[in-house]
Amino acid sequence: MSQTAELSRVKARIKALTEKTVANGCTEAEAMAAAEMVDRLLGRYALSMDEIEVRTARCVQAEVPLGGRRRRAIDGCVPAIARFCDCRVWLARGVPPDPDDPAFDWTSTGSRYVFFGFETDTALATYLFAVIDRAVSTETSAFRWDNPQVRAAPRRDCPASAAPALRPR
Repeated sequence: MSQTAELSRVKARIKALTEKTVANGCTEAEAMAAAEMVDRLLGRYALSMDEIEVRTARCVQAEVPLGGRRRRAIDGCVPAIARFCDCRVWLARGVPPDPDDPAFDWTSTGSRYVFFGFETDTALATYLFAVIDRAVSTETSAFRWDNPQVRAAPRRDCPASAAPALRPR
């Protein structure tokens, strides 16, 4: 028997042993014996439970629309969100919308960020994206409300005394 075939057989046995629980109809003694056997097999073959469970997890893609053509503050956070959530991310360019279409929307460019990874990781990445995007837009609105001199002024036209943080560098 080859080494990979034996390893696959051991992983299947460990997976079957982890299913022997009291909730699945086993007695407490049987469940404890199965847990001890799992511990011995993991030690003997230098495996971890992550290696056993990762093989059965599905990878998915989660898409987050860009919401316009201009860069936003959240765009700089996307690679960090993907790294934190153990995902891959890329920018997918879509077909630009037709301005003559009655359902035309300037905010829908068709472009989107695509997070790729395990289902739970991509769900966390899209959630973090939404939370950070909401926080940035809320605080930007609050800053502009508190500083009337920069409310309608584009960034390059801000007076130097108004907001040093908004001056171009």
